[in-house]
Amino acid sequence: LVAFATSVAYEAETKVAVVQAEVSAEAQAGETREAELQATTTALAVELATAEAQAAVVEATQEAVDEQLAALQATITAETETQATRQANTQATLEAQATELAEGSTALAVADEKIAQLTEDAQNNTGTFLAAESLRLVDQNYPLALLLGVEASRRLETAQIGDSLFTALNSRLEVADILQGHTDDVFALAYSPDGRLLATGGGDSRVILWDTTTGERVGAMLGDHSNSIFALAFSADGQTLASAGADGTVVLWDVATDERIGPRLVHENWVSTLAFSPDGTTLAAGDYSGLLTLWDVASGQMMGQPLTGHTDMIRTLAFSPDGTTLASGGVDQTIILWNIENATVGRQFTGHADWVNSLAFSADGKTLVSGGADGQIRVWDVRSGELRGDPLFDGQPVSSVAYSPDGTQLLTVSNAVRLWDVSGGRPVLVAEYDAYSTGLWRAVFNPNGLQVASTKADDSVILWSLRPIKRLGQLLNAQNAPVRAVDFSADGRLLASGSADGTITVWDATTKQLVQQLDANSNGVFSLAFSPDGAWLASGGGDTTIKLWDVISGQPVGEPMSGHTDAVLSLDFSADGKMLVSGSGDGTLRFWDVTGRQLGEPIAAHSDSVWMAAFSPDGKTVASVSSDGTVMLWDVTTRQPKGDALLGHFGQVFTLAFSPDGTTLASGGDYGSIIIWDVAAGVARFTIEATDSSVFALAFSPDSRTLVSGGADGIVSAWDVLTGQPLVHPLAVLPDWVNTLAFGAGGKYLAAGVGSQDVNQSSVYLWDLHLDVWQETACNLAGRNLTLTEWQAYFGETTYQRTCAELPAHQSVIQDVVDRAETAGAVGDLETAKSAYALAAEWLVGAEYPDLSNNVCWFGSLYGFAETVLPVCEKMVELVPAHGNFYDTRGVARALTGNLDGALEDFRVFTGWAEGRDGYDQFVTRRQEWITKLTAGENPIDEQTIQELLAE
Repeated sequence: LVAFATSVAYEAETKVAVVQAEVSAEAQAGETREAELQATTTALAVELATAEAQAAVVEATQEAVDEQLAALQATITAETETQATRQANTQATLEAQATELAEGSTALAVADEKIAQLTEDAQNNTGTFLAAESLRLVDQNYPLALLLGVEASRRLETAQIGDSLFTALNSRLEVADILQGHTDDVFALAYSPDGRLLATGGGDSRVILWDTTTGERVGAMLGDHSNSIFALAFSADGQTLASAGADGTVVLWDVATDERIGPRLVHENWVSTLAFSPDGTTLAAGDYSGLLTLWDVASGQMMGQPLTGHTDMIRTLAFSPDGTTLASGGVDQTIILWNIENATVGRQFTGHADWVNSLAFSADGKTLVSGGADGQIRVWDVRSGELRGDPLFDGQPVSSVAYSPDGTQLLTVSNAVRLWDVSGGRPVLVAEYDAYSTGLWRAVFNPNGLQVASTKADDSVILWSLRPIKRLGQLLNAQNAPVRAVDFSADGRLLASGSADGTITVWDATTKQLVQQLDANSNGVFSLAFSPDGAWLASGGGDTTIKLWDVISGQPVGEPMSGHTDAVLSLDFSADGKMLVSGSGDGTLRFWDVTGRQLGEPIAAHSDSVWMAAFSPDGKTVASVSSDGTVMLWDVTTRQPKGDALLGHFGQVFTLAFSPDGTTLASGGDYGSIIIWDVAAGVARFTIEATDSSVFALAFSPDSRTLVSGGADGIVSAWDVLTGQPLVHPLAVLPDWVNTLAFGAGGKYLAAGVGSQDVNQSSVYLWDLHLDVWQETACNLAGRNLTLTEWQAYFGETTYQRTCAELPAHQSVIQDVVDRAETAGAVGDLETAKSAYALAAEWLVGAEYPDLSNNVCWFGSLYGFAETVLPVCEKMVELVPAHGNFYDTRGVARALTGNLDGALEDFRVFTGWAEGRDGYDQFVTRRQEWITKLTAGENPIDEQTIQELLAE
């Protein structure tokens, strides 16, 4: 259709151009004819004059002269008529061509409009598809579901309860964070003793420290290994971190400074596991060959000879809480308990039919748990060596086991993270978290007991919260009794909450900061209403009065409004702000003007308490609900009922809400039913069986399409007003009764007042429904942008764009650019290489991919683009300041850009770092030669050297 519309537009433009050319030619021809006519007329006039002269001179006969004059006149008349005809024809042609031109312009406009409509349709169709994919992938690939939800929201421009982005954010509430920072599989995890830091390491040979509260990286990446990291361990004081891996070394790090402590502790084989003694003086390391080495942490010296007992790789180590015993398990399927004092075998446990992958002591040291590749979880009595009960069979290889800090729960990891209650002896499964697409390596308990970290079979780390995460809701807690009423100012800037303790709290909805707190109604504040202009706030309470407050000053306006004989349970301003309606426990409705004067007599509206009364949006009707089980509609002018009571509820009716368009009324009460009423007809459209508990609160979204409900079960739900179906269920589960709900700022916020007399959970919850906030939250949680494969799957060959602008392009996307740059450089296509390296450099400066940066810095410099890639070289050294290879690469770039002093400094750092490392001798020798030349003021990186380096 787009192609067709474009073709129509082009044809119309061509036709217009042809017509315009014809019009121009015809106009020129007309001008020529007019000139010819003028010339002819002039000539005839001359002839006429000559004839007259001749007649006078020769005295020709009058008849001959008359005939000649008549002939000349006829000729002139004929020519004039011909010219008029030609002019008429020209005008007709011009008018026809103008009509055709207008038709062409109209066709062009129609084509443009069609193109715009097709573009919009395509955009909407893409958004709808992405939204469906987001919902489908929530349980399969949660980060991708979040990112597709963001992409869908941008195309559909939605931020509605129940849409794909909202659903994604309110799914997987056990996922506290997804840490993205490694560029290869993550194999090792360790929490600091205080639980504030998490150390991770893996195939990229980096150690990253994370703040477990914010999910942000802390300090520089720790990189002094030349191969994969398999083990991490914090000392008991949290000041030292040990890392070890496939390069056969153990490195001790000062956590505060990110600097290495002492020399590397060298092993002959891969180091697969580490454990600090409780007092931090001893570090145990198990290796690939089955040797167990004990290191004195203070001196960095080996404590005696390695301990032998295992016949194959040691997979796991665990110190007893008192530090006297070290347990080890491995590929040989055995568990050995070592006596640390004399470095001897104290006891051996056997029973696993496959690798022993993980061990954990209970807090009292009397129990040891083991997890194996055979799927068994065994609980051992340390003293007797006997099993405590039968083994648990997981069905999948168990990679990790750990006790919770309080010893009441056991963590196991296989195809899912599982928590077992072990307080009663026999483990009972209480929670299970799956990794939503790929397998899990291992998991560890945060010492705070509220969080678990697990590694996946990829480059990410998942932080699981043992309590549901409220991603879009925020707790505003400043009141000490149940919150009975909430209301927003018309501009949405302020949120007021009224409590049974008699106070009103006013919040800034944007900043979530407390603005002021008022001592309002004694015996509790049960109802609140902002005036439409936001200048006043009305409160009603258990003291039977209504008070007006100046919002700016927080001072009362006039005297309290008195008349009710029981608590004022409901207040509402008319849309014009001239009237206030109140409902009370005394069963009456009363109308007031803003001076506090009661308008007319009270209405004996119901035979029991009036829980809620509200004006219709047009101000002509008031609806009320009561404990008598009825819903009433009242004519505001006559104060008379509009028809009979609306019946349908069984039991008390506690709440109502008019839709903003005024066509619908919702009411809720006992037994969890919500009735949707047609206001004009006064009949029920349908009933929503929302819950098994009472419904206390209802609120319509500004577009009248969504109804939110809450009640005694603490569940906040959202419903489609047309169908009565849940949009998302539940929207939130709060810790106590939901007494009141309100939308604010045109639907950008939703507030709930919570609390009951029996449970001390009084609070206000505020949900931010801004689209940009949702998008930012989703991006922060996903922690990454789309991969190249994901982008191509959903957006084809269109130019890659970052879904989350504040996050770097995914490593796979940059890698693709780097591959193209290297290919172009290798074949001498320098123009392509130059632009590709420039793009790669631009992206990498804002990213944290040190190995990829090293690649770009090295080859980009050697291919002649050192100036372009130098910022990347600087960034990688900043990211991993302890890794000597990066200094070496930057040294080459510095030399090629003329910074010889900088190059000399870098090569000296490299040689110091590489000294004594296996496989580095030839590189050290050559760099020392470069250092000699640089010291003499000579640049060692000449064309021949460049070619040699490219050939390596």
